[in-house]
This record gives sequence, structure tokens and C-alpha cells, in this order.
Amino acid sequence: MAGKLSGRMLLVVDGPAVLVHTLEFLRLARQNGLTVRVFPTASALLFQSINAWAAYSGQPCREFERLSEEDLQAAEVRLAAPASVRLLELLLQNDQTARYPWLLAPALLPEDKPEEVQQSFAALLQKHHKLLLPGADVSDLGAMGKLALASPGHCLEAALAELIPQELAGVRVLLTVGPTIEDIDPVRFISNRSTGRMGQALALAAARRGALVTMIHGPLADPVSDHPNIRPLAVRSAQEMYDATLAEISRTQVAILCAAVADFTPNIYTEEKIKKQGAEGMRLLLRRTPDILASLGQQEKRPFLVGFAAESNDLELNARHKLQSKHCDILCANDIREPGCGFAVRTNRITMFFPDGEKEELPMLSKDEAAECICTQIARRWAK
Repeated sequence: MAGKLSGRMLLVVDGPAVLVHTLEFLRLARQNGLTVRVFPTASALLFQSINAWAAYSGQPCREFERLSEEDLQAAEVRLAAPASVRLLELLLQNDQTARYPWLLAPALLPEDKPEEVQQSFAALLQKHHKLLLPGADVSDLGAMGKLALASPGHCLEAALAELIPQELAGVRVLLTVGPTIEDIDPVRFISNRSTGRMGQALALAAARRGALVTMIHGPLADPVSDHPNIRPLAVRSAQEMYDATLAEISRTQVAILCAAVADFTPNIYTEEKIKKQGAEGMRLLLRRTPDILASLGQQEKRPFLVGFAAESNDLELNARHKLQSKHCDILCANDIREPGCGFAVRTNRITMFFPDGEKEELPMLSKDEAAECICTQIARRWAK
């Protein structure tokens, strides 16, 4: 499933919360390849005109009152967000709209209790409708007050889950992501150029396929993805990442070790800043850090194991050696000397090596696209 998704969405928008919610949702949806047709209620049209909604979505737009059977049938996903309680009741009680599955994001007052809202709609929801309730998300509408509403990211992920095959549904995936920080003193440290973007892309790709992802990460360049299936655990050093990984591994079915873990750490941490006065140089004694991939590969009941190798020479030779010596099921390797391939860029050219001697060479792709290809192979081979 490499590349952007494609899918047809019908979006009903309602009330003043459209000002702070819908434009961001449309941006995210279009960014992910979705075609969205907007049907604003009379309340939503008080805040944006019909022409504005068409411009924002890039698709023809009609008032909610003109929603037709043809529109409902043409959509692969139907979302009402934001939606007043009155609109929800209308959608769920109307014979024409209620027979189609809906994702429903009610706009609530901050003091409303989501569990009570869930209970009040339980009879109407049946099996094919889903209520998207707010977490800590509160939108400030200025003089109109505040509303609690599932975030645009939450709504997007719920919509994508309806389109993406759930081939990793319920699979417990552990991911290590980003660099580690090896402190020398309170000011200085040893690290590397990793941004964590490849690992973040893998976490999101796996979560969108239904996996339950535990993401153990060092410092990241980008915020953690807003997906309910991703549980982030922040660490700093290689030792902390090792300890956190071993603590989680008994509950793990697939382990993807994508982190750029420091191979060495200072032998001694200096509690006070090392001063330069009178010193012409400094000698730093380093010791090896734990090898997380090797430790997992040696376990008698190891999970399905995916390793990464950033190489600067003899890519295939080194990758195949690591695949065998670390007992990996897939080894993903890239040549960090190639422009656009490696650290601190948003693209990568990855070759996947497999124990049966096969390999898959991917072209230069965005890291999101590369992650989709890797997850496709994981789903295919883990199922065996």
C-alpha cells in the first residue's frame, strides 16, 4: 500500500466549531489523498459560505438539506464532525441516512461526561455507527465559549481506519525510534543525526493497520502522531531504551528496532560541567552500550524481528551479515552516503533483506511511503 491513499468521504459539518476544526481536518484529509465533499448545515453556513466550503475542500459542495441517496452511496466514509446532539439524532433516526455507517464527532460542553454521551446514544448507534468522543481536546470559540470535540487528527485516523485493510489488527508491535542521548556532563552529550522520522512513519503505518503500537523513543524532531493505537514511552539513553524494551518484550508479537542507538556511552558521567580552563584537550573514555537487537534475537521465544542498518559501504554484505547474526526476520538497510537517503531528510531508499535469500529494493520514497512498504512485508511474512 505504498503512496498516498485514495478514498471518497462525505463530511457533514455543523455549528460554530467549524471555525476551529473543519479547515484543519480538510487540510489533513487532502494531504492523505482523500476526496472530501462537504455538506454544511444551516448553522455551519452562518460561519462559512457554500462557496468557501467548496474552495476549502476542492470539491462541489451542497447544503445538508440537499443530501441525496446518491451522495450517501458514493461515499466510502461518512463523517459528521463537528455535530450537535440534534444533528446526531437526525442522522441516526432518519431512515435514509441511518442505514449507512457513520463516524460521529459530537461537539460537547467541556463539563459534559463522554461516557454519559456514549450511553445516551447506545441504542441508536447499533453496530455500524461509531461515536468519536473528545479526550482532552477543548476548542476556544472566543465569545461563543468553549467546546470539547475529537481533534481533527483523531477524526482523520478514524476515517482512515475505515479505508485501510486492518491486516495487523490487534497485533502488539514494539518500535524503538529516534536517537539516544549519552550524557557527558550537565551540558554536553554524545548523540547522532537521527530525527526519528522513519520510526514515526512506521509507528503510524502499523497503527493505521490496526496494530497496538508501543513506541519507545528518544528525542524526536516532530511531535508524536495523534493516533489512539500509539502508546509513546520517552527515554533518553541507550541503557534506558534497552531496559524499556526488555520490560515490554514479553507482551510483544512484532518488534521493529528502528532507533539509532548510540554504540558507545561515556564511562563516567561528570556531575559538574567540565571546565576548559588550563586544558589543551580532553580525553573521553567510552564503553559499549547494550545491543538491543542482538539481545532480542537471542531470546528463545523472540517476537517477529525487524532490524535496521544504516551503512556507508558494502551495503548488501553488511546487511546480510546483520540479518543472520542478529536473527532478524527482515533487515532494512540504506546507504547513508546517498543524497536524500538517511538522517535529517524526509526521503529514504531502503532495501529489505529476508532470511530466505530474497530482497526487495525500494526506490527513493518519502519515509511515509517506505514505511507503508515495510509494513506490507511485515503483515505478509508475520502471518506465516
